Amino acid sequence: MSDVYETVMSKSNTYCGYSIPIVSYPYDKHLQLNRDLVEIIDELDEFYKTTKADTSKNRDGGTKTKSILTHNFSKFNIFDRTEYESVRKFKQFVGDSYKHYIETYTKLDFFSIFPNIHIQCWGNKIGKFDYLNRHAHVGWFSDELELSSNYFVKSPGHETHTRYYSPMTLNKDEYTYTKNVEGHLTIFPSFVEHDTTANRSANNSRYTLGMDVANPTPEQVEEANSHSCVVKLYEHTK
Repeated sequence: MSDVYETVMSKSNTYCGYSIPIVSYPYDKHLQLNRDLVEIIDELDEFYKTTKADTSKNRDGGTKTKSILTHNFSKFNIFDRTEYESVRKFKQFVGDSYKHYIETYTKLDFFSIFPNIHIQCWGNKIGKFDYLNRHAHVGWFSDELELSSNYFVKSPGHETHTRYYSPMTLNKDEYTYTKNVEGHLTIFPSFVEHDTTANRSANNSRYTLGMDVANPTPEQVEEANSHSCVVKLYEHTK
């Protein structure tokens, strides 16, 4: 793929070393997509606030955000909104991006695992002064593939960043950051803790998507869908 931006958390010394790729993929058809995603996220936000207000106490993946959508991240999947052509096309881009990441940065054989790859995708609407606390996306039904990503939909009108914390340093507050850019999909290993800078706008929300990808067994997919909403990333596979 062209226009791939790598941010690598790395350390090398006498005793050990590591390299953790955090990779951003710009989507060139993001303008219409982002307009549609704002519409979808606003619709979901209104639904949960008006009919499921008590779900603001649901687990939020450790983010400690006020966003009711984040507290319901396992209850919907953005890729179910197939009535939007832009969402259907974006899913293909996400699949291509994950394929590139798996083939380039892991030792996995993509063609042996891709029929079982599933994805969960949710929206976040972060209001004034709010942010996502440090957290990780781990423990989702896969022994060999667990990758996460975020997609930046709409800025609140000022620059924001996502910070990624290395699990392999004595200084646990050491981080690598990326600037959030509208239309960029950023993929990283699910075990990497991350947080965001605050939305400093009093009037505008910060819109993003969060995603988790794994290759569970059919039994694990059934179990996952008993409490989550996962779909095949590559729908043409049986």
